[in-house]
Amino acid sequence: MVGEHAGRLRMPVLILRGGKSDVVLPTGARQMANMVPFGRWSEVPNVGHSPTLDEPVAQRLLRDFFEVKGAGAVSSFDDRPPQA
Repeated sequence: MVGEHAGRLRMPVLILRGGKSDVVLPTGARQMANMVPFGRWSEVPNVGHSPTLDEPVAQRLLRDFFEVKGAGAVSSFDDRPPQA
């Protein structure tokens, strides 16, 4: 069900996975990011499923993600199909 609607998101999305996660594998994180027009995924090494976001690597990834220039969105959810 999420996959049906993910393509309608119009804002950048970061999938942040813990490198030791046995819940979301790298292929799953990549697939989730690919469902979203502006999706990216990154990994915090040596962390379980859910990074706490206070890890230095997680903080750097988040800073890099939010500093993307020109990534603004008109709206966060849109009923129009994505344009090719």
